[in-house]
Amino acid sequence: MSENHRKSQCEKFSKGAISLDRFGQSFNFRLPDGRRDKRTWQGMVFTFVVSTAILFYAAIQLTKLISYDDTTIMLSARDSFFGTDFEFNTDDGLMLAFGLTAYDSNYESIEDDDYGTLKAYYKTWGFEGAQGEAFTEIPSTFCTLN
Repeated sequence: MSENHRKSQCEKFSKGAISLDRFGQSFNFRLPDGRRDKRTWQGMVFTFVVSTAILFYAAIQLTKLISYDDTTIMLSARDSFFGTDFEFNTDDGLMLAFGLTAYDSNYESIEDDDYGTLKAYYKTWGFEGAQGEAFTEIPSTFCTLN
């Protein structure tokens, strides 16, 4: 081909389309056509597919952001069927069991006052008129399995 040869529209389009290939591999020498990198139709198609996927994903995420879709808002709600002065106790059927054991057949207490005592507490928070949280000891007695 002579240097005066006019490129056809197809060749111009081909060269422009292949220039979109962003995954072309660079060389440290010049190719016969004078370029330093090798760009292909396959690379252009791959670039187009990846770019389209990224733009599509960005559009979906932007739509979700603008329309508040798929947004999680945490809300602490309390359904109070009982007032703050209601007490549910052993007269109403509340029974709890807790203790320390050595996993043996000894039914005697293994608590030692030198180490401390085992006590149960319940925690309350969020009641109207009460600030912060409160820990209240649950009254307990020593019991045996006998």
